[in-house]
Amino acid sequence: TSRAVEKVMSWLERGDSVGEDAGDSLDQPLEEPDLAQYHLVDLKPTVDEDGPRKPLKIVSSDPVIDRKPALVEEEEYTLPTLAWQQVEEDQHGEFQFMVSHILSPEEMYLHPVSEMSGQLAQLEVEMGRIAGHEKLARVEEVVVGSVWTVLQEMWYRVRVNAVYDGQVELQSIDYGHYLHEEHHGHQLHRLPSGLASTLPGLAVRCHLSRVRPVQDRGWDKLAMQMITSCLEGMDQHTALVVERNEAGSVGIVITLERQGKFSTVNQRLVEVGCAVSSLFGSNAGTDEVGDSGLVNDWDPLEDYNSTINNYVASGRRSKASSYVPG
Repeated sequence: TSRAVEKVMSWLERGDSVGEDAGDSLDQPLEEPDLAQYHLVDLKPTVDEDGPRKPLKIVSSDPVIDRKPALVEEEEYTLPTLAWQQVEEDQHGEFQFMVSHILSPEEMYLHPVSEMSGQLAQLEVEMGRIAGHEKLARVEEVVVGSVWTVLQEMWYRVRVNAVYDGQVELQSIDYGHYLHEEHHGHQLHRLPSGLASTLPGLAVRCHLSRVRPVQDRGWDKLAMQMITSCLEGMDQHTALVVERNEAGSVGIVITLERQGKFSTVNQRLVEVGCAVSSLFGSNAGTDEVGDSGLVNDWDPLEDYNSTINNYVASGRRSKASSYVPG
């Protein structure tokens, strides 16, 4: 029994010594770890001595994140220039046409019967489908001579004729009529690709040759009524090319056939008192076969006179395949 007591007492003494060692270690001050040996990142905001807290700036090593977005410069737009359709006369100096738009005997727009004019319908379809998706013209781009598209009941290709008083005067290059738009706030679009950017203007400017208005102030309403009545409808007509002026207008004599009788529109204007001419007479009976209404002394244009006389005397008209623009 005494040996058992001694053994227990030795265990107790051993436990006391262990507790004293532990207590001694707790009383010793803790050593701060050396942070220099660790690669730690301080995620707390940095504080300046004399300034407020600054947010932490996280820098990534990923070059994709650090790269600034590149600015995409818009490609410079080149203003297109389109030619005009040219009249192609036959061996007699004549061509077939259909009327597009008449402003006066001095300014009318025709569609020659040609393969080029036959593309008008396809042009209209393409314009109606894609023209509205093109970008608007910048104000500084809207200058005289530039060509754009505009929607006014339908899409037209238009040329800028003038810019004044905040307005833009436009003219359809395919029909000839005039349109207007505000300079600022306009709705002029760039030409779409395809026919719109390549097909020449289809309307050919013409004027009745060798006639002038009776009144100094210009052509009156009667003249317009007369020329419209002579050319109304969808019929094809025949014209003889006489001249071309500096403005590019084609001077023509338009021949007429009514119930087997021949005349000219130029002559009819003289007969009703709307025009005067040193070339076209106003004698009665000019509707007879063999008389085209031309004065016999057309010496400066003898070749043209001969062509018309032969044309009338034979009573024949050159035929062409049916063509209806649009």
